[in-house]
Amino acid sequence: MGWLYMQSLGLHKTAKEYLNHQFTFESETASYRVLRSALVGMRRYYAAVEIVTKATQKKEVSCVICLVNYNPRDKEGFIFGYKDMDETMLPFANDCPATILDLLTPTDSENALAWRAECRKRLSKQRPKDGDTIVLSKPMKFTNQTTHDRFRVVERGIGRHRKMLFAGDDGIYYRLRNLKDLDYTIEARVVRSSTVQTSSLF
Repeated sequence: MGWLYMQSLGLHKTAKEYLNHQFTFESETASYRVLRSALVGMRRYYAAVEIVTKATQKKEVSCVICLVNYNPRDKEGFIFGYKDMDETMLPFANDCPATILDLLTPTDSENALAWRAECRKRLSKQRPKDGDTIVLSKPMKFTNQTTHDRFRVVERGIGRHRKMLFAGDDGIYYRLRNLKDLDYTIEARVVRSSTVQTSSLF
């Protein structure tokens, strides 16, 4: 399905509320209800949707994914657009929160299983800490025409305002966007043990 654009969210206050309403409905054969949803970065919407087949009362929970474009200042007035798909379509968006993945029921769809695995893999990736060194699987080229694959992690700020910086081997700080999408390893820290030499008087 292609993109759908609109000039108003109607009676809904937020894009998430609008999409929750869109995916909660009844058809002749089944009823659909959003159990939990999340709008990630105002770009991707994920929803665990309960589907009840009316003939058998069979219940299953599947994931609906929407790419989202929200721009209240759009010059033509089309402030909101979305493109919907489901997990069986193997969407490239794979930052679905665990709280939604945990609600999904077993499936035989190979595409859905592969997509769920990618989301779980992304969630399980270890987050680097201050002082760690991360090593990219492939060197990255930057706008200053330098290429790097090793970065020392430096955290600045307090609490929720902490910011992660990445220092290259040249001492310059670089921006690594969407860190979880990058293939990297965290280099083990070298623990240096201090040895004390002693001499005997006898």
